[in-house]
Amino acid sequence: MEIQQILTSISLCTAVLGLFFSVPLLSMASKRPGNAWLALFLFEFAWLALADFVFSEPAMGAHPGWIVAFHWAVAGLGPAFYCYVRALTGQLNGVRQLWHFIPQLLLIASMLWDLLAMSESAWRVAARGCVPCSSGPSLLVFQLLAAVYGIAVSYRLRRFRAGLRENYSSLAGRDLRWLSHSTALLLLLLALWIPAVALGGYWQAGLAAGRLALLVALGWYGLSRPGLFMRKHDAVPAAIPASATPPVAEPPATGPSSVSESGEKYARSGMNTATESLIGKRLAQRMEHQRDYLEPDLKLGELAERIGTSPQLLSQYLNEALGLSFFEYINAQRSLEVQRLMRDPSHAGATLLELAIAAGFNSKTTFNASFKKSTGMAPSVWRKLQAATFAPIG
Repeated sequence: MEIQQILTSISLCTAVLGLFFSVPLLSMASKRPGNAWLALFLFEFAWLALADFVFSEPAMGAHPGWIVAFHWAVAGLGPAFYCYVRALTGQLNGVRQLWHFIPQLLLIASMLWDLLAMSESAWRVAARGCVPCSSGPSLLVFQLLAAVYGIAVSYRLRRFRAGLRENYSSLAGRDLRWLSHSTALLLLLLALWIPAVALGGYWQAGLAAGRLALLVALGWYGLSRPGLFMRKHDAVPAAIPASATPPVAEPPATGPSSVSESGEKYARSGMNTATESLIGKRLAQRMEHQRDYLEPDLKLGELAERIGTSPQLLSQYLNEALGLSFFEYINAQRSLEVQRLMRDPSHAGATLLELAIAAGFNSKTTFNASFKKSTGMAPSVWRKLQAATFAPIG
């Protein structure tokens, strides 16, 4: 009895919070379109939590047909969450995306048919725990469909992070790790739904607590994180004007086209051996003299414009000629800068974090990972070895 009361309280709290988060998110939808989809997801999520609360009340026994007013939301969870992630990762959600919600319309139609076709006695059987003939299997189907959407979201987020590494030298505040964790929690809750319905008790308590945690996480981050949308770089000329950088002898733009294993990605880039050589020379000069990598939030488009080429050609050069993403290349340069600073006696008293920040890093995790990839050892170990190598004898 105590567990049931706790479950009822959690469900009511989840419903109220979901509705509370939905209103401000929807009000900001004109400036941040992704918020409209998050508001829809949280509203439907809250509606299902409200169903758990209502079903525990005596009024449901008198009006079992109310079940139709709640279970329709289960079919919209997956599509709404997927469209929200599309918006955050720079994808447009036009009218064509509404096809994702066709199954929800079919579920509503199915439940309305049950409501009109079933007798009152049959509905009272449903109120004791058995869902109507077409509603029961369909609820399970739509739970599975939501899981499919969750898997699709995980795949899209992995692709998104790969794209970030091609365009940004810092992933801080952009990689949407919190959304990956939320997606994992959503998938876990969908898996918990089956034992919670079948066994109840602590399974149901875990499901209710998980729902509340997921709703708070999504609602909080949805309201507090404004800069989440990935934007494309401003276009710059694909050709390399000599006036854009320090004088460099340009070889004639002839020769065989550069064809990589990435194939279709750069099929129309216009890269040739002369252009590749020129980009390499100008990039090396920028790194040696201007040291753009010291800028903590350097972007591919910014660096490409400074050396007089396009982001696509610079990305192709890094990927094919050096075998690195933009993120890996810039942070490798920063790792070399940290090594230089470690060798400098004037920085002997500086901490590793201070050296990392001075070299352009703005994340300790990225610094440690990049340094270890460049040297094969942790920064602290490398520094100790360096100190031992050049320590005075006697």
